[in-house]
Amino acid sequence: VTNSWQPLHGPGGEFLGLRSSLNSIQALKDTELSLRATLASLEDAHSLQARTSESLRAERSRLLSLLSAMSFGVVFVDPANRIIYSNPAFSEVWSIPRDESLLGLNLFDALELAEDVVADLGAFTSRLPELVANRHASPAEELKLVSGRILRLRVCPVLDDAGTSLGAVLIHEDITLARESESQLSFLAERDPLTGLYNRRRFERELAERMDGASRAGQGLALLFFDLDEFKSVNDLFGHRMGDAVLLQMAGEIRSHLRRNEFLARLGGDEFALLVCDIDDERLRALADRLMNVIGTMSFNFGEVRLSLTSSLGIATFPGHAATPQELIACADAAMYQAKDAGKNTWRIYRPDHTATLRQRSLVTWNDRIRHALRNDGFEVHLQGVFDTATRKRSHNEALIRMKDGEGKLLLPGAFIDYAEKSNLIIDIDRWVLAHAIDLLAADQALEPLAVNLSGRSIDEPGMTDFIRSQLGARGVDPGRLYVEITETAAIREMRDAQRFILDLHDTGCRVCLDDFGAGFSTFAYIKQLPVDIIKIDGLFVRNLARERDNQVFVRAMLDIARGFGKQVVAEAVEDEQTLDILRSYGVHMAQGWVFEHPFPVARPRGPQSQVDT
Repeated sequence: VTNSWQPLHGPGGEFLGLRSSLNSIQALKDTELSLRATLASLEDAHSLQARTSESLRAERSRLLSLLSAMSFGVVFVDPANRIIYSNPAFSEVWSIPRDESLLGLNLFDALELAEDVVADLGAFTSRLPELVANRHASPAEELKLVSGRILRLRVCPVLDDAGTSLGAVLIHEDITLARESESQLSFLAERDPLTGLYNRRRFERELAERMDGASRAGQGLALLFFDLDEFKSVNDLFGHRMGDAVLLQMAGEIRSHLRRNEFLARLGGDEFALLVCDIDDERLRALADRLMNVIGTMSFNFGEVRLSLTSSLGIATFPGHAATPQELIACADAAMYQAKDAGKNTWRIYRPDHTATLRQRSLVTWNDRIRHALRNDGFEVHLQGVFDTATRKRSHNEALIRMKDGEGKLLLPGAFIDYAEKSNLIIDIDRWVLAHAIDLLAADQALEPLAVNLSGRSIDEPGMTDFIRSQLGARGVDPGRLYVEITETAAIREMRDAQRFILDLHDTGCRVCLDDFGAGFSTFAYIKQLPVDIIKIDGLFVRNLARERDNQVFVRAMLDIARGFGKQVVAEAVEDEQTLDILRSYGVHMAQGWVFEHPFPVARPRGPQSQVDT
């Protein structure tokens, strides 16, 4: 309210009092407060609008920067197909000159500025309007350009909240390199990297397909298996690089003499296979003679040495010899060994009653026995210690495998390892022994380090070091307690794989021992390329050390080499005190053999055990 005062006076001017007048101004005040609140709201709205505008400008700048940095070509068009934005990559993908401004142009007019166009231009221009007008995202499709490049195009509609079309966004990606890489990977997956011939994987698929086709057409098929006689000597004497050169030259020469329907593959090492469809006996024999002649007339230069090589070739036919691809391969392989039994440098057609074939059947039988032993706890691990020659204190143990024969007897490795080596079963055996050894180390923390022998095939196995690492980690075993032994001959045969394998084991924390050192005496120069920790002298030089002066010369030479490279040395097969005294006088660090102890069995500990896929 408002209050106004007015004085009251008499006739003579005397003060008589005051008159007070009160008036309500509530409506006026309500209006004033409402105006102030409205003004404050307007000021807040203005501030919010300013902040929103700034945020939108920043967001737009970030979006434009992102689109500009993308390698994908991005273009936005309005409902009339006018370009309202395109990033630099769009112009690059379509080879549109950079100085061309595309803003406001019709999309189809912009694409006419491209210097690289779609090979099937008519089909593309007729289909593009439909893609842009579609209210659903289109599946990605590939466009081949005249230059050979390949683009992937995807069109997505842009809709507002009400579902009204605001245009579309087109995303273009140059996938030329990706397609080339895929093509290269596909090539490598089916090709041998050395010779460029088809590999075993593609050969097995081709064999199955051709046998199926021959069966439907009522035709025959011939499979020819062949390898080079004494090829191992080339690798041993002249090195693997020269051996690879021989294989490469031979593959090229054979390929140049083949006909269109003759399928040649390298199965591995120096083994090759040739598939021929619908061929009669006369032509098959002529083909075998032709192959033998091609290989026999080739010559190879090894420095000042000029050599010629021969081949052994085996032939098996479908449906005459086998009904399945696996059987046909087994028959052709057996026929190749029949040719070797005939003196090599010849060819043979499969005969089921041949001695070499009976040996192959023995291999199949042994493989079945080995598989059964792996599945049914048919192996045992025995330990034999490695001792310090000066103190006779146990340094570590070596794990030795034995196979149960089902009649209470144990078979030494010599009875079954050769058969396992001829198949991938040796890898399963190696994994079994590794898992068993790691279980022993996990169960007894006081047990000395344990050495496990691995085959040459395990050195080539890409996943072997990962298997060792995972087994050690799962059982909580210090990697330094596991020694891995590889033979000298296996390491030299696959030098690169051996180097990689040893370095991977060192990264894991395991030590590596080179077993059977001296078995290939001419290869001592390779020691500098093998970063092993321990060298084990082959027992061939140790057993008769006291009686054989030549062995003494060899052992001293090996010791000099080992010391020169800072390696520890173990002498195996030490059977008497006299031999031990000689080794001790030579300065051999460690020894192993019957003079200390015979191998003894150990039971696999109970509890959580490593799982090995056999």
